[in-house]
Amino acid sequence: MRHGMTEKARLIAGRAVQSGVPRVSDWNPAFRLVSKSTPAISSEFFVGRGGRYGDRAVLFFLAYVDRVEGRRDQMLEYLRQLLRVRPRWGEVELWEDALADGYLHLGRVDEAIAEYERALNIFPGMPMARFHLAQAYQRKGRRAEAITQFKQLSSVPGGISLRASGGMT
Repeated sequence: MRHGMTEKARLIAGRAVQSGVPRVSDWNPAFRLVSKSTPAISSEFFVGRGGRYGDRAVLFFLAYVDRVEGRRDQMLEYLRQLLRVRPRWGEVELWEDALADGYLHLGRVDEAIAEYERALNIFPGMPMARFHLAQAYQRKGRRAEAITQFKQLSSVPGGISLRASGGMT
C-alpha cells in the first residue's frame, strides 16, 4: 500500500473475503481499511508468529472500527477481550485504559472511573489515563478527586504542568 498499490491491495483483500476463509489468523489491521468487509475472526483468534501487530493492537483496531460504525456493544466486547490478552514484551502501547475510554465515550462515567482506577493501580505512569480519570471525576462533580488527579499529572513523565496550563480553578 505504501508504494501506491492500493487498488491491487483492495482486489486481493476482496478475494480473501470472498474465498470464504473461515478464519484469518495472521491478520493485519490494514486489511480492514482496503477491504469492504471484515474477515471472519474466531473468538480465539491470534496474530501469527512473526506478525507485525500484537493481539491487543488488532482488538483495539476492531473496537475502534465498531466505535466509528456505532456498534457499541461489539466495541465494548473487543475492549474486554483486549484486557484478557497478555501484552507482548516491549509493546509500546498497553491499552490498559482502553475499556475505560470506551465507557467514557458512551457516557458511562461510573464504569469509566472504576476502569481508570483499575488501570492506574496496575500502571500508574499513564498520563492520559490519569487525565481522563480527572475529567471523569469532574463530570461526576467530584472536584477534590479531580484536582488530586490533575496535580499528580505534573509528577508523571509525559504529564502536564499545571502552572503552564493555567491550573484548575
